[in-house]
Amino acid sequence: MREAKIVLSIVLIGLVVVFVVQNTEVLTINFLIWNFSIRRAFMIFIVLAIGILTGWLLRGAFNRRRAKS
Repeated sequence: MREAKIVLSIVLIGLVVVFVVQNTEVLTINFLIWNFSIRRAFMIFIVLAIGILTGWLLRGAFNRRRAKS
């Protein structure tokens, strides 16, 4: 089982490296009054992290509400 986790970790790291190498284009983001440039891969990771955090927070709130009922 431990070897499978190591192999899976290596494969995932390899996929992340390929993803980052293929998405090095710089994007210009315009949000309200701010303008900034960021690499596409980094922007996707930020959006992913925001989505994971939002899901985690909403799940916790839903579980607390269900526990009170």
